[in-house]
Amino acid sequence: MPMSKMGIYAITHIESGKQYIGSSLNIERRFRQHRYDLKNKTHQNRKVQNAWNKYGQDAFRFHILDYVEDENELLTWEQQWVDSISPFYNIRKKVDTNRGRKGHIPWNKGLKIPYKSRPPRTKEWKEQHALTMTGRHVSSTTKDKMSASHKGKPSALKGRPWSEARRQAQFAKSSPDKQPNI
Repeated sequence: MPMSKMGIYAITHIESGKQYIGSSLNIERRFRQHRYDLKNKTHQNRKVQNAWNKYGQDAFRFHILDYVEDENELLTWEQQWVDSISPFYNIRKKVDTNRGRKGHIPWNKGLKIPYKSRPPRTKEWKEQHALTMTGRHVSSTTKDKMSASHKGKPSALKGRPWSEARRQAQFAKSSPDKQPNI
């Protein structure tokens, strides 16, 4: 066995034989990171994460396919393995590296676009969005959760003056005895 811990590895679902192929400069450390992310449900590859959640850790085997001596050849060898096996769990069929990228946003945490960088919402977009939401019903459980999340928080309208049109609409809804004398 070579002294290098650099090489190509696979995560295999034992029963189906479906695989994920990867490469690393330190395979043992990469295995630990994969297991940590999978156990904490934060793995970047949603296919692997979903299978792990469904079948459990005992259904998978982590193993080394090949050792590589030269770091510059690591991706070339990984690409050869991906091309020859066509692994089911690999999302990217063209091998690339995440080395040098900062941060790690798990797929299941959602990618939220900051408000300022989001393109402005047009009137047409708002109308289309309203149409897609029309007729949707929210379960009572969801309503209870939404209500609980707003408990103790001030209203979004607190402290804002009402426009005359809103004031008239609100009073029109009120019972006749509460309407102001105009």
